[in-house]
Amino acid sequence: MFVGGMTQFLTKAQGMPKNIESALTKMIRNFIWDDKRSPPISLEQLQRLKENGGINLLDIESRNEAIEVMWIKPYLDLSPSRPDWAFIIDLLIHNMNPNKVKICQQTHS
Repeated sequence: MFVGGMTQFLTKAQGMPKNIESALTKMIRNFIWDDKRSPPISLEQLQRLKENGGINLLDIESRNEAIEVMWIKPYLDLSPSRPDWAFIIDLLIHNMNPNKVKICQQTHS
């Protein structure tokens, strides 16, 4: 429960380095298999749903990827409730390569 809750909250807030992700996955594996060198069932199998032969074990890598993808959702929101930081990102992107943006605007006009 700690690994699933606390680490995923921190990942959403600040991201998770790959070495931490690997260390947590190793800790989960060692906990499940009591430090056995060659576990009888792979983590991938254990991470499957119960209906598919697994135990629904937390897949930290997949969860972190999903958290990273969810960051783009508010950026793509073009409604009036779009967050202020999204407009700042727009300005930063524009300032990185303003000529490319002008060319795109001219072709759509």
